[in-house]
Amino acid sequence: MATAHNALEEDGKQVDRKGDKLANGGEYNRRHNATLRAGTDMVRAGAVGAIVLGDKEKPELTNMLNNGHVLDFAELDGDPDSGGDVIYEVKVPSPLKKKYSEGRGSAAGGQPATMGHVHGFGSTFEEYSKLTYGLKQRGSPRDRPFDHKSGKGYVAPHKGHYHDALYVKKLRVVMLLIEALGGIAPPARAHIAKLARRSEGRGATDRTKYGGTRISTKSFYVHHSQMMVKAAVMHDAKAILKQVTCLKQRVCTAANAADGRAHA
Repeated sequence: MATAHNALEEDGKQVDRKGDKLANGGEYNRRHNATLRAGTDMVRAGAVGAIVLGDKEKPELTNMLNNGHVLDFAELDGDPDSGGDVIYEVKVPSPLKKKYSEGRGSAAGGQPATMGHVHGFGSTFEEYSKLTYGLKQRGSPRDRPFDHKSGKGYVAPHKGHYHDALYVKKLRVVMLLIEALGGIAPPARAHIAKLARRSEGRGATDRTKYGGTRISTKSFYVHHSQMMVKAAVMHDAKAILKQVTCLKQRVCTAANAADGRAHA
């Protein structure tokens, strides 16, 4: 990789030696879909209701659960508190952001900030919570835009992707946010713990296929947390490696073209 960067610099090109662009420019679908499969396996392992998968090609199939945005998957009648349906949205963002944002306001008031250098999930959770759950109005339009440091200011209302499920159909929506570097957001961890408790005790169901070695965990929480993190991290790394290969190929192609022009 260093050799490719050196060649680009010698040719006057700008390089990204820290790899931020590689981390942000990968194939998001692969890491998302792999984590989605692991999350579905987790819920299915102790499910009391049917598992329904979203289909972007046929959004009408899940409009009864959420109209306006195709869900990742859902467990019908799986809410232990209300007996209602539970919708799951899987997010696998990179905490390495392309651009830094102080969260300064706009016409919509305060905006999500890039705060990962200050606290965990500071560059991902706020942004994806807004997309998923939406925002209730905070303050008045006459106020200054929301300031993350003071906790005061105006935030305009915003309809999230699951507005229909939350406020019309009154369903539970769970965002499983797992960063590409392996961090599991606190609300997601809490829900995994709830599923783990559901799988324990007399009459409980646990269909998990645990490892067969002595060191393999038999903990529902540990096993499924590890499987989702593994899916996110490994497929993100595979996407980065693919980009590294493509970069080397571009450098070699450019070098061959330059050599051909020199001998012309």
